[in-house]
Amino acid sequence: MPLLNKEQRNQELAEIKEFLNELDFAAAILPSGPWAEQDSLLVHLPTEEEVNLESEDLPENAYVAVGNLLQLDEEDDRQLTKYLLFYFMIPEAIDQEKEFDALKIVNEMNTIARMGSFFLGESQGPTGMNNHIQYRLTIGTSTDGTFDEGVVGEAIIEMGMYYDLMSEKAAALLK
Repeated sequence: MPLLNKEQRNQELAEIKEFLNELDFAAAILPSGPWAEQDSLLVHLPTEEEVNLESEDLPENAYVAVGNLLQLDEEDDRQLTKYLLFYFMIPEAIDQEKEFDALKIVNEMNTIARMGSFFLGESQGPTGMNNHIQYRLTIGTSTDGTFDEGVVGEAIIEMGMYYDLMSEKAAALLK
């Protein structure tokens, strides 16, 4: 199965954005550039506040997950599935002396997470490259299929819940 070209990937992201908007999730496409190597889907995770992702002035507490379409290399003969990857990062940096405690929290959260997983890894955050608690979730579908709207919607709801839980745990750890 040939890889999707940029136009096809963008069409797929636009379709996902539209059904997320129909489910009342704020979503927008971030064009490739200094912040992203490829066009990406930004999704505001469910919170009490309404957020307009098209605005240039996002509130500081906007919980945003990034979605990308992933494909295997063209030479790979496993071209049966296409993947939608979502990820987010808890913005507070984890200092080296807190890493062990952060890993215990990550482990605890991974035992209750029904979808995706948390990890501690280096990432570009508000204060530069630091260790951050991050989350990743992958949804697959056949290369000729579409992503199940119910599964994607449920994933966004779960990510919002996980973000809230992990933010509270990280804040308590960093006190």
